[in-house]
Amino acid sequence: AEVPASQDARLLADQIGAFEAHPSSDGRMSLVQMAQMHPVAWRDSNRGPMTLIGMRDWQDISVSVRFKLPDADWTPQSASSEGPRGPTPRAACVAARVDQMWDNGVVLCVDATGAWTL
Repeated sequence: AEVPASQDARLLADQIGAFEAHPSSDGRMSLVQMAQMHPVAWRDSNRGPMTLIGMRDWQDISVSVRFKLPDADWTPQSASSEGPRGPTPRAACVAARVDQMWDNGVVLCVDATGAWTL
């Protein structure tokens, strides 16, 4: 079932930031980071914004994602995300089996230039 615009996406748990479903330019619904500023961190490990899906005890998983980075003129502070190696302007990351500090698991981040880290 499709999620109505401006609503939380089903089956996802926002951990840092706030994500909502919104129509993209191709008509599909997309998950969009809505926080205008980086959330207050209770400790230095805050790598937000992030949302998660799944259960800790899942086995043999595969992960795939399609993403579109904000246009260059989109300027809220949330356009900059922190990957596992520090700030990455206009980037998207997908990860499997990570904790909030991104110390464990596998994280792939791609930025607007096409540069990536794994």
